[in-house]
Amino acid sequence: MKINPKPMDQLEDGCITFLKSPKYVEKFLQTYKERAVKNITIVTTEKIKKLLNIAEEFIISDDPRLAFAKIVNKNLPEKESSIHSTVSIGENVVLGKNVTLHQNVVIYGDTKIGNNVTIHANTVIGKPGFGYVKDEKENKWVTFPQISGVVIEDNVDIGSCVVVDRGALNDTIIGEGTKIDNLVHIAHGVKIGRNCLIIACAEVSGSVTLGDNVWVAPNASIRENITIGSDALIGLGTVVIRDVPDNSVIIGNPGKPLKRP
Repeated sequence: MKINPKPMDQLEDGCITFLKSPKYVEKFLQTYKERAVKNITIVTTEKIKKLLNIAEEFIISDDPRLAFAKIVNKNLPEKESSIHSTVSIGENVVLGKNVTLHQNVVIYGDTKIGNNVTIHANTVIGKPGFGYVKDEKENKWVTFPQISGVVIEDNVDIGSCVVVDRGALNDTIIGEGTKIDNLVHIAHGVKIGRNCLIIACAEVSGSVTLGDNVWVAPNASIRENITIGSDALIGLGTVVIRDVPDNSVIIGNPGKPLKRP
């Protein structure tokens, strides 16, 4: 089945769209009338359907955006494994099924990548971490051994220009279902739980542990050896300098707890 998904301001005959809030009803109807579209499918709530009061096909859901995404994804062509010719893969790398590696991705040795993983262009996985010990007598920095690897579990998406460092003595782990946006840095020995979202320009320092379902907003920075509890939210530009309990919201610099609404 081929479908034609469109946003509500680009409606055309035979398309499918979604409407998630009553505040968009007037704008939707304006576009609908101006474009004189017909035979469209609208994914929305029962309340919004009544407000629209038009003779079109409706799919009713309490979460129209989620329902729309599932419908469209189900009807997209099935994705197959794809490794671009410019990808560089080191020794002792294990790739699961249905792995997509885009242009100029670099996978260093000792990396394990699970099933259904996508890594976008110019991302580097498994480079040695930034670890040094000061030799005060000789006044120089000595490299701390970076001899472990990276484990990326199933159903992980990683954006462009991301760097995930290999572990020093323990693997860096990206948990199942986690999504990492562009321009994110994951340092050595970080352990990220399941279904986390780490958004653009965030920085997660060495040996940080994130629980499950953690949201790290853009430009956040997390100090080394911090533990972030499950279901926590780290706000925009927040600097985290101490452990964060489960279900917390942390904002500011330095990060402080905010009561959930």
